[in-house]
Amino acid sequence: MKAITFLFLTVFIMFSACNRKDSPEEVATKFLTHLSNNEVHLAKRYATRESGMMLDMVEGMRKSFGTEDDFDDYGGMVVKTISCEIEGNYAKCTYCCNQAENEDEILLRKVDGEWLAYLPKD
Repeated sequence: MKAITFLFLTVFIMFSACNRKDSPEEVATKFLTHLSNNEVHLAKRYATRESGMMLDMVEGMRKSFGTEDDFDDYGGMVVKTISCEIEGNYAKCTYCCNQAENEDEILLRKVDGEWLAYLPKD
């Protein structure tokens, strides 16, 4: 009986850990870090579908112009601090620091219970 209880608790804990959703701060940090490292394919995992398409477009333009430079806004950046304000299904995250040591903002949107980077077209 103890073995069955132990097995049940172990399985329950494993499923609970796998179902954990990242906070807006965690998602923004992962997204920005991947962009900074020029890992667009990995950054897209933390972006909305529309934002991922925009990243593909920018990546395609970079390749067509023959430049291998980092993204101008994110290249070499290290996220030192980040804080997010949540309003409904949107979060505005302020982070530091870009190359000029200035604070900047990124938007996130909650899609199907997950926070994802949201890059509006405007």
